[in-house]
Amino acid sequence: MRDGVAPYVGWVENYSQFVRRAVAASVVLLSTMAMSAGSATAALADASELSITPSMARVGDSVTVTGQSCAAGQNLTEVRLDTAYTGAARASTQVALDLASLAITQTAGGFSFTYVPVEAEVELGFQVTCSDGSVATSPTRKVWVFAPYGRHWFLQSGSALAATAGSTVNVVIRSMDCVKGSLATVTLGRHLNTLAGAVQGTMTNGVLDVMMLVYPSATSSVSDLEMRCESVRGGILSDLRPFVVSPRGKPLPATGGVSSGELVIASLLVLAGLGMIGRRHDRRITKRATPR
Repeated sequence: MRDGVAPYVGWVENYSQFVRRAVAASVVLLSTMAMSAGSATAALADASELSITPSMARVGDSVTVTGQSCAAGQNLTEVRLDTAYTGAARASTQVALDLASLAITQTAGGFSFTYVPVEAEVELGFQVTCSDGSVATSPTRKVWVFAPYGRHWFLQSGSALAATAGSTVNVVIRSMDCVKGSLATVTLGRHLNTLAGAVQGTMTNGVLDVMMLVYPSATSSVSDLEMRCESVRGGILSDLRPFVVSPRGKPLPATGGVSSGELVIASLLVLAGLGMIGRRHDRRITKRATPR
């Protein structure tokens, strides 16, 4: 090796070790900062989110709401109840509850209270305001409130149990009374002795979600939509709701729509108007092109 090369090589090795140590230290520091930030974010998320149990209840059951904010030394200044009428043509409502009726308990780490639902087939959520100005709300999934045993919760897109003969509809039914994972059967028109549709599906987390074909031969009537499932109390449980079947080929209803005849007339008028505009435009171009 030439003179002077060995010291240079040693310097390069020392510098490389320094760089490696610096990079390793930076990685450790950044990881620690990220974990600290993540912990702080999680703490904030926990403090601003309420916990509701159970997630499914009946009218008259006690629902417990707990939070990690507004600890001892603070006071709950307002509790608002958010009611969503899922599957019904009603707007959600939000009202302030009487604090004295909630049996509020505060601890060093937060608070809890109980609420007893009074209305079936609704989704409930809560919003709590503390005297320090902090606000906590329930998660997106609200508690489902069911009617007494034996009553399923029928839902359908469009908020109405109705379909046209020959169409396929999405039927969603919730229930606290069917065995989880069991097979449920949905039929249309059974009690009128004219079967108009049938489908089977699995109860998943209290929900049956199926696509059902309404037979093209189904006659116009107010039929019945029935669901049968294995009951949590043993045996087979059946419940049904009225279901409107419209004849095949029926035009859209007047609300929010127009008849096919009206659409044809409107289309002809639009085309006629465009034709007149086009002829006027052609005449203007011809005039400009004609020498004076």
